[in-house]
Amino acid sequence: MKEKRYKTKDVADLLDVSKGTVLKWVKKYDVPCSVNQYGHYCFDEKHLALFLDIKEKNRQVVSAAQKKEPPVSTYVLTDKITNMEENIKILERMVSNKADEVVSYQLMEHRKEVRSLNKQLQKIEERLDRLEDQKQTLENTEFSAHYKRDKRVLASLFSALKIT
Repeated sequence: MKEKRYKTKDVADLLDVSKGTVLKWVKKYDVPCSVNQYGHYCFDEKHLALFLDIKEKNRQVVSAAQKKEPPVSTYVLTDKITNMEENIKILERMVSNKADEVVSYQLMEHRKEVRSLNKQLQKIEERLDRLEDQKQTLENTEFSAHYKRDKRVLASLFSALKIT
C-alpha cells in the first residue's frame, strides 16, 4: 500500500499555521521533502510528526519569551511616560536653543556683511565726491581760460571801435 503524500497547504491546514511557516520550517530544520511535477513540496506521513515537534518547540520558545517579562503596572507605565515626556520637553528646549544660537550667529554674520558693504559704499561715495570736485575744478579752470580769452577778444574789439 502506498503512503499518503501531503502538500505544503495540507500540512499547514493540519498544523493550523500558514504555508509560509511550513516553508520556513522546511528550510530552517532541513525537513526532508520531495518536489512534484508542478514544483510543490510533498511530505510523507512520517514527517507530520516532525512538524508537530517543531510547532511545539516554537510554541514553548514563544511562551518562554512571554513569561520572561512580568506584567507592568499602570503606575510604572505612567511614570515611564511622564519621564519620557519630560525628556522630550528637555530635548525640545535644547533644539530650540540650538536653533536660536544658529539664527543669532547668522544674524551677526549678516551684520558684518552689511557693515563691510556700508564701508565699501562710503568709500565709493567719497571717491565719487572727489571725482565730481575734480570735474568741477576742471570745468572752472576751462571756463576761466575761455572767459579770459573772450575778455581779451572783446577788449581788442572795443579798443578797435574806439580807434575808428
